[in-house]
Amino acid sequence: MDSLDEKERSWSQGRARAYAVLAVVGAVWMIGLVMDWYLRFAWFRWQQRLVFRPTSVRTMAQPPDLYVTNWLPERRGGDLTRLVGLQSFSERFEQVRPAGQQIVDGAGFRNLPAPPDLAHPIVVVGDSFMAAGEPMTNMFPLRLAELSGLPVYNRAMAGVGPFLSLVRFVDSDRFKNRRPRIMVWGFIEREAVRHGFSGMVYQLDIRDRGVKPAEQYELSATATRVVWPELAPQTLKQSLPDTSVLAQFSYRLWSRLRYALFGMITPDVYVSSGEVEGHRLLFLRRKMKVYAVDTQELNLADVTDAVRYTSEFLARRGVRLVVVLIPDKESVYRELMPAHEQQAPALPLSSLDDLETHIRAEGVPVVNLLPTFRERAKRGELLYWADDTHWNERGIQLAAEETWKVVADLLHENEGKLPP
Repeated sequence: MDSLDEKERSWSQGRARAYAVLAVVGAVWMIGLVMDWYLRFAWFRWQQRLVFRPTSVRTMAQPPDLYVTNWLPERRGGDLTRLVGLQSFSERFEQVRPAGQQIVDGAGFRNLPAPPDLAHPIVVVGDSFMAAGEPMTNMFPLRLAELSGLPVYNRAMAGVGPFLSLVRFVDSDRFKNRRPRIMVWGFIEREAVRHGFSGMVYQLDIRDRGVKPAEQYELSATATRVVWPELAPQTLKQSLPDTSVLAQFSYRLWSRLRYALFGMITPDVYVSSGEVEGHRLLFLRRKMKVYAVDTQELNLADVTDAVRYTSEFLARRGVRLVVVLIPDKESVYRELMPAHEQQAPALPLSSLDDLETHIRAEGVPVVNLLPTFRERAKRGELLYWADDTHWNERGIQLAAEETWKVVADLLHENEGKLPP
C-alpha cells in the first residue's frame, strides 16, 4: 500500500513539474509574443500601413550647402550573402567593394558638392539601383553626368522602392525656381507588377488638384480610412513575418541549423548552374515568381496609365520624363538557373518588352535595358554582382550609355543643341 502511495506521490510530483515547465514555457512564449507585437507597432510601425491619415502637402526644405562626407572602408559581400547569413558558405561568392568616399547632401541624397545656384538639366529618381555605386563615382547619375558633360542631380533613394523619390522630388523646394529639363526614372521589372504605381499616382493627384481634380477617386484625400488591401491574406502573409523580430530570429537560427545538419542554405537563395567570368552567381528565388506569371496576366495597362499620368504631371511643370526599365539579374541570366529550379511549363519571357511597347505607344520616352543586357550576358559579361541583386560597375555604365542616347536626342529635339 505504501508503495502504491509513493508511486502516486511520485507521479503527482512528476505531473506538477511537467505543469510547471509548461507554465514557464507558456509564460515565456506569451511574453515573447507580446514583445513581438509591441515591436511590430513601436519599431516597425506596421499600423501605419493599415490606416491612411490625411496630411497637408508640405514643401521639403533642403539646406543647400550642407554636405556630409564619410569614408567607407573596403568590404566584402552583398545583400544575397547577407541573406544566407553563413560565412562558411558565402565566402566563395563574396566580391570586394572598394573603399571610397560617400558624400550626402542636406536632403540625404548621394551627390557630389555643387554650388547652391547650379541648375541641373537632368535629375535621376528611382530606388537603390539608381543610387548604387561602389565607389560613389560609379553611381548611375554620375556616370550619366560624365557621358553628357551636364550636371546631373541624384534624387534616388535606396530601400524604399522607386515611387517615393519621385514624390519627394515634387515636394522639394530645391527645384522650385530651377526645374530640370529631363527626369530619368528607373525601376526594375518586379515593381511593374506591384500596386505601388496607383499609390504614387494618388499622391501626385493630391498635389495636382489645382490643375486636374481627382474625380476618379471615390475617397477624398481629407478622409481617414482603413487601407483594406493591407489586410488581404496574401499581403499579411508577407507583412507579418517582415515585421516580426521572432520570425527573423527563428529564420536565422533555422538557417544555421539547416546548413549544419543537412548542408542546405535558405530556400530564398539558390546558386547558378554555371559561371560568368569565373563567378558562380547567387539568385533570389522570390524574384522568379514575377517571371512565373504569364505576361497576359500582368496588369501592364494600369502601369502604363500610371506612367502616362506621371509624364503628363511633369510635363505641365516643364519636365520631360524618361523611363528606364531595369531587368533583374534573374531575367538577364535565366539560362543559368539550375535544372531543379526550372518550372513547368517553362517560364515565360520577361514582361519588359511588352511594357516598353505600351509605354512607347503613349508617347513617353523609354529605355528598355533588357535586350542590351541579354546580349552582353550571352557574350559572357558579368553585369551584376555575383553576391548581390544589384548591378555592378559595368552594368551601371552600360545603363548610363543606353539612357544617354535617348536623353541626348530629347535635349537636341527641344533646343537644337545641348545646353552649356
